[in-house]
Amino acid sequence: MPTGFHEDTTEQRLDLLVDGQRVGHIDYDVDGGHATIRHTEVESAFEGHGYAGELVAEAMRRFRDRNLLVIPECSFARHWLAQHPELHEQVEASWRSRLVTNGYGQQH
Repeated sequence: MPTGFHEDTTEQRLDLLVDGQRVGHIDYDVDGGHATIRHTEVESAFEGHGYAGELVAEAMRRFRDRNLLVIPECSFARHWLAQHPELHEQVEASWRSRLVTNGYGQQH
């Protein structure tokens, strides 16, 4: 299935599109030099296809291109980032120790 992204910087939302249909999104806030990932969601009919990870990966690319450090308040984003140490330097230093490595949804 072809996928794409649509970002609404006014609403601070990144949508994932599959065949033109929105199947998931990330809500974020930008303040100064930081982007806070607030929530990642994929429609239940599309769960299990890796789309949430695609959303976080794309958000990280876009935030990197804007020179923004990331604050991953979303538990899924923390879990995904824990599995991608190559991106840890993009995470705000005080949040790096909060990255979840032992299970999705657990918070430290």
